[in-house]
Amino acid sequence: MDKITKEWCYKKIDEIFNDKKANEVFKKQCDIYFDIKNSNINNNHNYKIGDNVKLSKGMFMRGEGALITLDEEKLKYIKEYGFISPDITIKYNPKQKTPLCIPVWNIQKDMLLSEYIELYSGATFMYTKKEDNYKHHTCLVPYKKLEDKIESFRKEDYWLWSCEQTKETRFMPSLSRDDEKIQIGFIINTKGAEELIKNDIFNLDFDKDVLEKFIPDFFIKDFIYGERDDFTTNRESAIIFGIPSNFIEGILVGRIYEKNNKKLDLIKDIFPDCYICNLDGKVIL
Repeated sequence: MDKITKEWCYKKIDEIFNDKKANEVFKKQCDIYFDIKNSNINNNHNYKIGDNVKLSKGMFMRGEGALITLDEEKLKYIKEYGFISPDITIKYNPKQKTPLCIPVWNIQKDMLLSEYIELYSGATFMYTKKEDNYKHHTCLVPYKKLEDKIESFRKEDYWLWSCEQTKETRFMPSLSRDDEKIQIGFIINTKGAEELIKNDIFNLDFDKDVLEKFIPDFFIKDFIYGERDDFTTNRESAIIFGIPSNFIEGILVGRIYEKNNKKLDLIKDIFPDCYICNLDGKVIL
């Protein structure tokens, strides 16, 4: 791949957008991305080995590896460029749900990383009650409380209930799925990225005229402007264009990588200023 420059990205944006307004929005976002990429962002941490990692409301998490081989070359690419939509860097695919975006998980409140992992490693439930006119309710149940929740369904007058793994589990290391391909996640501190992350397609202030130029109609209607619940979009963000690596504060690894010193050393060598933490939410390197 050619070196990714602002001019190179401008050319790609011109190839994708004939619409003047959408073209301008993406080029402005490109400008913000490169301005931040080339500046000194101080998101340094003070963690020591054994410390509990704390997450703040508005921080992002991003999993990598479910669909790609996360080798040394890919890690170096992330260190250099962070996360740029492959619709720009590789090939534009307008048929996906969130083209030209970087999907991330949006931390909803201040909490420990261990609490967050426990929560998303659980399951998402949908249930109805006859006495409630069969209205659908949803809830997110932490990993260690799944059996208690299922037992409550047995004991109370629920008409219907079902559950599925959380979306986070499909893309980030979790307590419930120790998959070789899903062993790394990035903790993104958004302090200093306010202008960049405003361009989130799930933000209802994002220009709908522009949104309609690159997001499928069904996704706009049913997910972005639809009723949000624990199954759909209340924990998601998707930032247009990209997020530079300056904001990567730490790296979460699954149990397989935690036991692989060669992998840990490689990650630490490429990201020397980041801490590495495990599924207990503790710093290990």
